[in-house]
Amino acid sequence: MTLNVTDPQTQNIAEKVNDIVNNAGYGLRGVLEDLTTATAFSQTQIHAQMAKNFFGALPVIKGSIPYSHEPKSGTIVNISSISEMTSNAGYSLYAGFKIALEGALESLAAELAPFGIRVLIVEPGGYRTNF
Repeated sequence: MTLNVTDPQTQNIAEKVNDIVNNAGYGLRGVLEDLTTATAFSQTQIHAQMAKNFFGALPVIKGSIPYSHEPKSGTIVNISSISEMTSNAGYSLYAGFKIALEGALESLAAELAPFGIRVLIVEPGGYRTNF
């Protein structure tokens, strides 16, 4: 099933599953210094990237947690990026948002471990995409 993490209906569906794979994300390339100029990305575009790469994932993850408590099992898999470990010029926003989500997930892993719920972060390398 493919879902849009920024859609509230998707967030409600997440409340009915206890294993999820979160693969949402896209990036805006550009040098951070240039992001305030008229030729760079608008604040709306930057906020949309943060909505998808960070804020969109949290309600889906949060919604699945209560259903994982009862069987004391469940796995939350988040497909992240190698940008968290080593980022290239022009990807400061993308790397920053991925790092924010990974930080939250690392804390979540410690919070959920006593309940038998696993949180995994996958950091693949580069792939040919439209971004």
